[in-house]
Amino acid sequence: MSRGCHRATGPLTRARDLLEAITATTELVKGASRGGAGDAGQSPALVAERLSMNVDELALDGVARIVAARGVDPQRMTPEEKIATVREIERAGVFLLKGAVAQVAVALRVSEPTVYRYVRQVRTSG
Repeated sequence: MSRGCHRATGPLTRARDLLEAITATTELVKGASRGGAGDAGQSPALVAERLSMNVDELALDGVARIVAARGVDPQRMTPEEKIATVREIERAGVFLLKGAVAQVAVALRVSEPTVYRYVRQVRTSG
């Protein structure tokens, strides 16, 4: 019977390790998640990480990250730069989420119909 438990523990352990690898962005988090020595006295507030609470926040974070990576304020972007940004957002799959167009419109400081036009251009151009 204990043999069956070991088989179940193996995949669970691998899953836990994978989740730790994904979420552990600093040594502080890695040490804290494994209960390592030296964690005492360290404040979790030292970890600079934002975990989204829901899909909408995740999409908004993704959009904000892509827009910020362009290095240009959206008000100063040319239409071509905005289309390139929409192309990256499309590649990230953000437009599959409900309400994404409205979020992108706000982030790029354009109207929703403009975002739809950009998405159509991106999808038809490949």
